[in-house]
Amino acid sequence: MNQIIRYVLIAIGIALGLFILWRFSHIVSYILISAVLSLIGRPLVELMGRLRIKGKRIPKVLRALFALITIWTLLVLFFSFIIPLVAAELEQLSKIETDSIITTLQEPIARMEKTIDKYMVDGEEKFIVSEFVREKLTAVFNASFVTSVFTLSLIH
Repeated sequence: MNQIIRYVLIAIGIALGLFILWRFSHIVSYILISAVLSLIGRPLVELMGRLRIKGKRIPKVLRALFALITIWTLLVLFFSFIIPLVAAELEQLSKIETDSIITTLQEPIARMEKTIDKYMVDGEEKFIVSEFVREKLTAVFNASFVTSVFTLSLIH
C-alpha cells in the first residue's frame, strides 16, 4: 500500500511541476535564455578580468556589458548573413515549376499507373498518379507554404 501511495504522490508532483512550467512558460523561457547568455558570456568576462589598464582591473559591470554587446553583435551579424541566404533559397523553391517535374517523371508515372490499374479492384474509383503527384508538388513548392514554414521556424 505504501508503494502505491508513493507512486501516486510522485505522479501528482510531476503533474504539478509540468503544470507550473506550462503556466509560467514565458518566465521559464526568459530564465533559460539568461542562463545560456551567462554560460556563453562568462568566459569572455573572465578573460577580460585578466586585463589590466594602468594596473587596475576593468570593473565586472563593464566586462559583463561588453560581453553582452559582443554576443548580441555576433547574433545580429549571423542572422544578417543567414536570413538573405535562406530567403534566396525560398525564392528559388517557389519558382520551381511542377509541370516540368511532372513531364520529367511522365514515364515512371505511366508505369506506376499501369501497375495500379492491373491490381485495381473493379468498382473502385480510378487512382491517377499524375494528378496525385501534381497536387503534392504544388503543395510543397507553393510560395505561401514555404514562407509559412520559414516563419514558423523563426517563431519557435
